[in-house]
Amino acid sequence: MQDKASWDLQEIREQHVQPSQDERKSVQKRTFTRWMNMFLQRCDPPIKVHDLFTDIQDGRILMALLEELSGCKLLYRFRSSSHHIFRLNNISKALAFLDDRHVKLLGIDASGIADGIPSVVLNLIWNIILYFQVGLSHHPSL
Repeated sequence: MQDKASWDLQEIREQHVQPSQDERKSVQKRTFTRWMNMFLQRCDPPIKVHDLFTDIQDGRILMALLEELSGCKLLYRFRSSSHHIFRLNNISKALAFLDDRHVKLLGIDASGIADGIPSVVLNLIWNIILYFQVGLSHHPSL
């Protein structure tokens, strides 16, 4: 009887926890998209992210964002293609740019971005925000 009660309690907890995790991802996605669009509207021509998880998959938006944030040119290295290997290469260039600046990329890889895995994309954008917006770039010990 006790096992059944604890199992029911666990099931109830999971039902309440799951929507909040999905909701948190949704809020992060909307917030990060708005943050990115604020910078990408400065591009010539302006770029707009509609769906963060799919729009970032070829690397172009990521490179454009990093250009706007850093002032360094990256888009000249972008290769437009529908082939997965070129998308991975574009994203790898952007990740190497971030790695050279000691941006934390733990658990972030080009294939996760190219596949639009939400946790990987959100982690990447959060670390970009921390570095460029919050200013951890000025405090390497943090």
